[in-house]
Amino acid sequence: MNFLGVGSNLDLSTMLTQLVQVASEPKVQQLGAKEVEAKNAISGLGSLSSLLSDFKTASDALKETSAFNQRTATVTQPSSGEVISVTADDTAVAGNYDIEVKDLAYGTKGYSAQINTDHTAALGLADTLTFSVADGSKTSFAINVTSGMSLNDIRDAINDDSNNFGVQVNVVDGQLVYDSSVSGAAASKQLKVEAATDARFNLEIDAVGTALQGTVIQSAQQAEITIDGISVKSDSNSFDTQISGIKITAKKETGTGEVADLNVALDTSSVKTKIETFADSYNKLRAGMNELKGSVDDEGNFTAGLLTGDPIIRNLESVLGGLLTGQAEGAASGFDTFYAVGLDIESDGTLKVDSSRLDTALSSNFDNFDELFAGTNGLATQVSTQVDSYLGFTGVIKGKEDSYNDIIDDLEDQYEAHARYIEGYQETLRKQFVALDTSIAQMNATMSYIGPQLAALSGISYASSSQS
Repeated sequence: MNFLGVGSNLDLSTMLTQLVQVASEPKVQQLGAKEVEAKNAISGLGSLSSLLSDFKTASDALKETSAFNQRTATVTQPSSGEVISVTADDTAVAGNYDIEVKDLAYGTKGYSAQINTDHTAALGLADTLTFSVADGSKTSFAINVTSGMSLNDIRDAINDDSNNFGVQVNVVDGQLVYDSSVSGAAASKQLKVEAATDARFNLEIDAVGTALQGTVIQSAQQAEITIDGISVKSDSNSFDTQISGIKITAKKETGTGEVADLNVALDTSSVKTKIETFADSYNKLRAGMNELKGSVDDEGNFTAGLLTGDPIIRNLESVLGGLLTGQAEGAASGFDTFYAVGLDIESDGTLKVDSSRLDTALSSNFDNFDELFAGTNGLATQVSTQVDSYLGFTGVIKGKEDSYNDIIDDLEDQYEAHARYIEGYQETLRKQFVALDTSIAQMNATMSYIGPQLAALSGISYASSSQS
């Protein structure tokens, strides 16, 4: 193509390029516009799917019965600080309790006789140390002491033993300090350390906490608390069964005359938060759908959205509108709509939470919230089910994405077919231009040859006329 026009001295190369562009560009632009539209739609469907997923999460939080059976446990600690922590499950009965911590549970703590003040020196001993508790609830374990071991080595061997049931050992002034985590009634939970040969390692405490071997720092004991004046005890600092559905953990002994006030109540605040989140999520979905379908500004100018040409938004708006104005079959009369709990539909289709009406419903009709939102016919269940039909591998959105991807694949085939057509068209034009270029070149050569001869003939004719 670079040599076109050499024979004719015409800009045939530019002419060929322009003719090819005229033939190609309208189709390319048409295909490109359709591709952009399809890709925008896929992107818009992705945004819609994300918005719907968030809305479904908010709906799912309200569709389970357990959401309306939660309890809150609020503790007012005494002035001395945190003495208890409390959790409550859905079996707990609402009520108030005064809690006093009389004693915390402890394990045995004591130390051996002095063995060697040089904690890193090899002791030159061969022995076996056995650790156990009196009630046999913990598997005993033993470590072997070899002649090359120091007190620090023995300490590490005890602490690192895989069978250690909760004994922590330190070395202080040539003595081993034993600290057991096994707490409970002293008669059965005392730690016993027994050496096979060297009694200096031994620690033994009787049922009342008196050291028989070694020295006792702290005797094992139970925890004791009072609940509304009733004394209860536990081998640990946890009290799991004393009040049904409530777990109390003792943290610190209360001072004289001090109590912690425990209030157990229905957890209405978390339900209110879930309802507010539901409304917020729906409003974000509405705003996103408005953007996806396009908008008109105050001057009447329309701005297209990624899904302007797709009916899915209109369809979804209709479905959701029906759900928000629907009823929960089987719910209490007069308490079977979103409106009953203070959810109002604004003129623009968004939801507004009337906090005062919601608070009133929570305080006076909380037992009816379960049937309104949860279960097979609950409003939140209905919403979640409908949204599910748009999401997922077999949902409406996936089907539309597949359809748009098929369109893009077809457009790629059309691009390739058009490229082949233009390639053939360009080759045909090139051959025609080559022929034209050759013909003009030949004509120019002929004219170059004939021109001087005609000029010569003209001169001869003129000379003959003059002689006459």
